[in-house]
Amino acid sequence: MGKTKNPGRRPKNSTDLKAEIIKAAKISFAQLGYEKSTIRHIAEIAKVDPSLIMHYYKTKEILFAESMEPPVEAQAIMNLLKVIPKETWGAAITEILLGEGKKTFPQSILGLIRAASTEEKAAQILKKTYEQQFLNSFKSINLDNFAIRSNLMSSLITGLIFTGEIVNLDGFKKASAEKKKKILAELIQNILTFKID
Repeated sequence: MGKTKNPGRRPKNSTDLKAEIIKAAKISFAQLGYEKSTIRHIAEIAKVDPSLIMHYYKTKEILFAESMEPPVEAQAIMNLLKVIPKETWGAAITEILLGEGKKTFPQSILGLIRAASTEEKAAQILKKTYEQQFLNSFKSINLDNFAIRSNLMSSLITGLIFTGEIVNLDGFKKASAEKKKKILAELIQNILTFKID
């Protein structure tokens, strides 16, 4: 008699497998960076054979490019600014970045910033994210001095991620979740609304 299939589990299709590989790649690139991430390590996280990753993506470079799309949080922030009162911008943006009990910034943003410091492809993606999802969006909501404010806000968030999560400096990283949110919300609100002559 042949083996009976487990009716409680359906086999994963290629879309499911590719999604798991991409998720694993994001984790690996965020934690280790591009150079130290290997196909074998990514396969271990995804619980697939390394040859399957090579079948779908051919090279680590292609996998990296596929996994390093602009973070969804960036678009969520800009969509939010269009529909909420100006006085609540700082708190709302902070909630996206550090809300719901998050101890650190989203892995998608961390991975992109870590990789951008050494990989030209990641730097291009980060620049594109900034130009399309921050700079143009700030302009679309008629924010005065939008280029200056966009640059300052991006620098603040990128700087905190780089110094706290990549360089591993104490300070903001070691603060309580509530203190982090309070400080970041105040800084973002000030950047977006302080008067510039």
